[in-house]
Amino acid sequence: MYLRLLGFVIFIHLVGSVYAQGNNVSSVPDTLTLALADAEKIMISQNLILLARQYDISAARALVLQAKLWDNPSMYLETNPYNGQTRKFFAYFPSDQVNANGQYMGNETIGSIDQVIKTAGKRSNLVKLNRINAEIAEYVFYDALRSLKYTLRDDFSLLIQFQQSIKLLNEEIVAADRLVNITQEQLLKGNFAEKDLIRLQALEFSLQMMKRDFLKQSADTQAEMKTLLGVKPNVYLVAVRDTAIYSRPIPPVVEPLLETAQEKRADLKAMEGQFRAAEMNVRLQKSLAVPDADVTVNYTRYSNYIIDYIGLGLRVSLPLLNQNQGNIRNAKESVKSQQSSYSNYQKQVNNEVVAAYSQLQNSKSAYESFDRPFIGKFDTYFKKLLINFQRRVIGLIEFIDFFETYRDTKLSSFNLEQDYFEAMELLNFKVGTEVINTK
Repeated sequence: MYLRLLGFVIFIHLVGSVYAQGNNVSSVPDTLTLALADAEKIMISQNLILLARQYDISAARALVLQAKLWDNPSMYLETNPYNGQTRKFFAYFPSDQVNANGQYMGNETIGSIDQVIKTAGKRSNLVKLNRINAEIAEYVFYDALRSLKYTLRDDFSLLIQFQQSIKLLNEEIVAADRLVNITQEQLLKGNFAEKDLIRLQALEFSLQMMKRDFLKQSADTQAEMKTLLGVKPNVYLVAVRDTAIYSRPIPPVVEPLLETAQEKRADLKAMEGQFRAAEMNVRLQKSLAVPDADVTVNYTRYSNYIIDYIGLGLRVSLPLLNQNQGNIRNAKESVKSQQSSYSNYQKQVNNEVVAAYSQLQNSKSAYESFDRPFIGKFDTYFKKLLINFQRRVIGLIEFIDFFETYRDTKLSSFNLEQDYFEAMELLNFKVGTEVINTK
C-alpha cells in the first residue's frame, strides 16, 4: 500500500513538472530579428489593410465589367386555356371555326419580348466612369502602402532608440546597484555617510523609473509593428541598426522634389481621379436625360385580324417634365468642388514637401554637429569615473553630476539619430517616393 501511494505521488510530481515546463516554454516569446528591408517584405505580404485595399481594386474592376453588360430582355406570355364559345381546352392549333362576328374561335395566345437599348452613350460613359473609379482604388492602395511604410519605418527607428536606451539604462542600473552594495558595506565600516547611500539609492530608483518608461513606449511600438507585420502577439521584435543610413546623401535643393511629389503622390493622384470622375459624371448625367428605346416584338394567335400576328413596336419616354436637370446641375457643381479641392491639395502637397525638407535640413545639421568620437571618449571616461569613485578619488556630488550628464548625453545621441532618420522618412513620405534610400 505504501509503495503504491509513493508511486502515485511521484507520478503526480512528474506530470506537474512537465506541465510547468510546457507553460514556461509557451510563455517565452519568440525573438524575431529584422532589418528594415526584411520588415517591409513581411508587411507587404501579410498586412491585412493592404489585403483589404487589394480587394477594393478587384471590386472596382468588377463594376467595370458589369457596366459593359447589356440589360436582359424581358418576355411576356398570356393565354386563355379554356374557350367558353367552343368549350375546348388548349385549342391552340389552327382552326377555321369563326363566331357570328367572324372572329376565329381558337384559344387566344399572346407573347412579347422587350429589349431596352441604351442611347446617347450611357453604357460607354458608365464604363469610363467605373474605370476611373478603379484607377482611384489603385491609387488608394498605393497611398495605403505609402502610409504603412512610413509608419513601419518610424516605428522601426523608435524601436532602435528604445533598445539602445534600455541597454544603456540596464548598464547604468547594474553600475548603480554595485555602487549601492559597496557603499552599504563601507557604511558599516564608517567610510561613507548614510546620506551618500540614500543619494545613490535615489539615483538607482530614478534609473529604474526611466527604464520603465522606455519599456512602456517600446511595448506600444512593438504592438503597432506586430499589427503592421501581421506576426503573432508573443513574438518579440528586435530591430537591426544600420549606421550607413545616416551617411546617405540628401537632395541639394527642394524645387525638383515639388515636381516629383506632383507626379508620385498617390493620394494626389486619387484626388485628381475624383476630379476626372466628376467630369465624367456630368457626361453620364447628360446622357441619362436622353430617353432609352424599348423595342418590342409581339406575337398573338386568334386575337387579331389574322390567326398568327407578329408585330414590332418601339416605346420611348417623352422628356417633357423630367430632363434630369437636377442631377446634371449637381454633377456640374461637384466638378467645381472637386477642382477647388484638387487645386488646394496640390498647394498643400508643395507646402508639406517644403516643410519636410526644411525639417530634414535642421535634423541633418544637428546630427552632423554632434561630435561622435566624443561619445566614445565619454564611455571610456565613465568607466574610469566608476573606479575613481570607488577609490574615493572624487566626491559623490561630482560623480552623480557626471553620471547624469553621461546618461543624458547618450540618450540625446540616440534621439538625434532617430530624429534624423524620421526626418529622412518624412521627406520620402511627403514626396511620395524614396528620394533618400533608407534601407
